[in-house]
Amino acid sequence: MYRDILQNADYRKLLFANVINDFGDSIDAIAFTWLTYQLSHSASLSALVLAANLLPTVIFQPLFSPITDRLPKRPVMAVCDLIRAGMVGIFLLLYLTGSLHAWMLLAFSFVMNTVESFRDPAGIGMLPRLVGEEEYEKASSFIRSAGMGAELIGTGLAGLIVALSM
Repeated sequence: MYRDILQNADYRKLLFANVINDFGDSIDAIAFTWLTYQLSHSASLSALVLAANLLPTVIFQPLFSPITDRLPKRPVMAVCDLIRAGMVGIFLLLYLTGSLHAWMLLAFSFVMNTVESFRDPAGIGMLPRLVGEEEYEKASSFIRSAGMGAELIGTGLAGLIVALSM
């Protein structure tokens, strides 16, 4: 059923990038919220971190979509992914050195998901160019289903990590 679109190497790259992205996003939503609570013992601050994880998509993605429509998609996605990877590196460095504070998780969540709000429309905008009009619905459906599966697995894994660390 999906064999024909999966033979497209560029589509597979986009699919893989989106699956990894969605997997990571689902883990960081749970992990950052939990870690905020562990550092601050504040349910309110933890809730703010979760909100900071979701709000940029709601607020900024509709604003960024028309901008990314006019930009080359691959470089936008690459730059956004590099920024987010760098932020994860900084986060890990702060955590491993004991320098991480709960308020920083709020900032990390907001900035990382703001960058993601710029990346997502670029990825969506690339799809019609990769698969063509006749395969677009199938390709779009598969990429979204795979992303949702990755989110489900990531959320479960994050919950397991939280449970095992208590």
